[in-house]
Amino acid sequence: MQGRRWTLPAHNSAGYLTGKAVESVTSQVQLEKLTQQQASFTGVTFEDFDWPAESEALRLSDCHFLDIRFTDDQLLECHFEDCEFDSCAFDSAQLSDCVFRKCKFYNSEKETGCSFKFAAFPGTIFCHSDLSLCNFSRTNLYRIDMEQCQGTGMDCSYATTEQNIGPSVTLSSARFVDCNFSYADFTGACLREADLSENRFSHALFNNANLESAVLIDCDLHGIEARDLVIRGADLRGAQISGLDIRRIDMTGVKINDFQQRVLLEQIGMVIE
Repeated sequence: MQGRRWTLPAHNSAGYLTGKAVESVTSQVQLEKLTQQQASFTGVTFEDFDWPAESEALRLSDCHFLDIRFTDDQLLECHFEDCEFDSCAFDSAQLSDCVFRKCKFYNSEKETGCSFKFAAFPGTIFCHSDLSLCNFSRTNLYRIDMEQCQGTGMDCSYATTEQNIGPSVTLSSARFVDCNFSYADFTGACLREADLSENRFSHALFNNANLESAVLIDCDLHGIEARDLVIRGADLRGAQISGLDIRRIDMTGVKINDFQQRVLLEQIGMVIE
C-alpha cells in the first residue's frame, strides 16, 4: 500500500485553513507531534518504530503499518478502517474498546501474520478483517468480538476467554461469529461459554481445549483433532460434528438436533436403519 497524503489542519493569520502534507511517519517523536494537533489519519504509512505507550481515540483509515511495535502499549477506543499491518507486533498490548474494520494483518507474499502474544482485548471488535496465521497464543480474549474474519492457521493455543474478578469470581465472555478458523490451533485454549456460532473450524486443533457451555451452532467441525476436549453443556445444534469422537469426549449436557444422532452413533459402530 502506498502512503497517501494527510493534511494537518492549521490556520494562517487570515483565518484560512492551511496544512502540512504528510505521506509517512517514521518515528515515535514525529507521531507524537502530529497527534498533538489532530487524532485522525488517512492514507499514511507508519514505518519501523515503537508506537507511543498510550494512544486514545485515534481514527486511522487506509493506513499502512510496517514493522510497527505496539508491544506493551495501551490502545483505548482507537478505530482502524481499511488498514494494513505488515510484520507488526502487539505482544502484551492492552487493546480496549478498539475497532478494526476491514483490516489486514496477513502478508500473502511473505505468508506471515502479526503477533498478538499475551495481548488482551476487552471490548475490542475485529470485523471483516484478515488475521490469517496471526499468533494469538496465550492471549486474554475476554470480551473480544470477532465477526466475519479470516483466521486460517491462527495460533490461539492456551488463549482464554476468562477474566478473574476478585479472588473467587471468574467471568467468561467472548464472541466469534461467522469466521474461518480452518487449520487454526486452539490447543489448551479455554473458550468456556464463548459464542462460536457459524464458524468454520475444519481441521483445527482442539487438543486439551475447554469448550464447556460454548455455543457452536452451525459450526463446521470436520476433521478436527480433539484429544481430551472438554465440551460439557455445549450447544452443537446444526453443527457438522463428524470430527468428534464421542468415545473419548464427555458429551454430558451437549445439545444436538435429532438428525445429528446418526453421525455420532455411527462413529461407535452402530448401524442406523
